[in-house]
Amino acid sequence: MTRLDSLTGIRAVAALLVFWHHSSSRFEGSLSSGMVGVSLFYLLSGFVMAWTDRPGESAWRYYRKRFARIYPAYLVACALVIGWRAVRSGFEFTDLAALTLLQSWVPDPAIYFAAQAIFWSLSCETFFYLAFPMIRLMTRRLKGAGLTLLGVAAGVVSTCVAVVGVGLPDDVAQWATGIFPLARIPEFVVGVVIGTLFSRGWRPRISLMWTVPLAAFAVAVAAFAPLALSRYAITLIPFVLLVVALAASDLEGRANIFGSRPMVTLGVWSYCIYLVHGLALWGTDAVAMRLHLPATVSVAAALVLTCVGAWLLHRVVEAPAERLLRPRGRALNSSCCRIASCTVLAPHWWPFPSTARCSCPRHRPRRRYRTRSGRGGCICSRRRWRRATSDGHSTRPSA
Repeated sequence: MTRLDSLTGIRAVAALLVFWHHSSSRFEGSLSSGMVGVSLFYLLSGFVMAWTDRPGESAWRYYRKRFARIYPAYLVACALVIGWRAVRSGFEFTDLAALTLLQSWVPDPAIYFAAQAIFWSLSCETFFYLAFPMIRLMTRRLKGAGLTLLGVAAGVVSTCVAVVGVGLPDDVAQWATGIFPLARIPEFVVGVVIGTLFSRGWRPRISLMWTVPLAAFAVAVAAFAPLALSRYAITLIPFVLLVVALAASDLEGRANIFGSRPMVTLGVWSYCIYLVHGLALWGTDAVAMRLHLPATVSVAAALVLTCVGAWLLHRVVEAPAERLLRPRGRALNSSCCRIASCTVLAPHWWPFPSTARCSCPRHRPRRRYRTRSGRGGCICSRRRWRRATSDGHSTRPSA
């Protein structure tokens, strides 16, 4: 599968947007729309989940991989934040809610901002990962027009939620339109739709020469928009176009700055950057207050400390824990016909054409079927062969 390095690099931009949002309060009169970086993360997550999806992978195996990827580094970051707060301002029992990754479901700032305000987005992300196998079942059944309609519908729902939030008080709109997982899942669904279309061969010709400026302009406009619109409604379409252009650029072999080695490295660290940047800002603020340093120096030091801390967290916790906890081996490329549950006997990694017997529990004709490129499958009778292959089975009966 082709590596999409530009999408990894753009994750660094999303993380830095969030860093700027949380550091901008140190400058008087500054405006920030950096929380749109969270929306970009959600789009990218949906795209990558669909792009890397394997037809034979079980939901349990997928959940284990997501747990290994997300929770170990998150647990360490939570422990550091709770320890800092316990030393500086005293321990609060509500901070433990962050460990459950369920805090964004509760409309109470003491809960959804438990431990640190940045952790709520991981609660939404966890819900998206849990829902992905069900979304995947739906997208696999849809053809191109149906997928397009699903993506458009998700985008419209997302925008409508934000528009409704304009009429709500800011404290209510903050949770109902920006933190509540059901309000944010349409962005993830849009990403899944785009990733699914790309995995089926869709290659639109969209230039980065205008999608990058358009996305930057949308981020700037969002800084002046009402709270409910500033999180994702204004930037959703520009970000979709940007992700599409970056993916198409990588698949066509065209180089761009987001696919450069420094950007890809920062993109690999982006999850850890997101986790540690709040703690880095707290630490540099404490030092700056004692030494009476200007805000510019404090924020610059926090940025350096964030990158160093993210590198350490990635090298010491994230990468080793993922290697340790990920399921061993590779998923079998199993497939099923519409008549009964079938098991593929030919391994998906076998490089040569081979034969496999139908092992359907209900249909036991002991015929042999030759697979294409070792991507085995089974069908139950010659009469059903055309129907099975039209559903995506890569098999044909041997002579």
